[in-house]
Amino acid sequence: MDGETAHHLEFIVAAGLRLAHQKNAVVPPKVLEFARDVTIVAGHYRMTVSGASGANATSPAPESPVRVTLAAQEVADLAGISRNGVAEAARRGRLVGRQVGGRWQFDPTDVQKWLTRVEPE
Repeated sequence: MDGETAHHLEFIVAAGLRLAHQKNAVVPPKVLEFARDVTIVAGHYRMTVSGASGANATSPAPESPVRVTLAAQEVADLAGISRNGVAEAARRGRLVGRQVGGRWQFDPTDVQKWLTRVEPE
């Protein structure tokens, strides 16, 4: 996939993930991995087109990159555990995440790694 396509696809994928979350749909890990890959390729493309500062004099500043993150409930749905269980795993350092405004956010790649390490019940 070329960078320009990824740049445009990134917004569509992020909107789809938000809609899936709103409808409490389970998003397969491969889709999350794809979304992460699209975000990376799109970010590289924007840096190539606009230079290291993220903007140049011949083009308008690009929109802020869409950062695909998962909320604690989304991770809980993927893992088959409670949202509190996800938060506890993050607090104990077993799952990489960050708190923004009191809410946990998780990178899909980190979630995928964590899911492969968690033993099924």
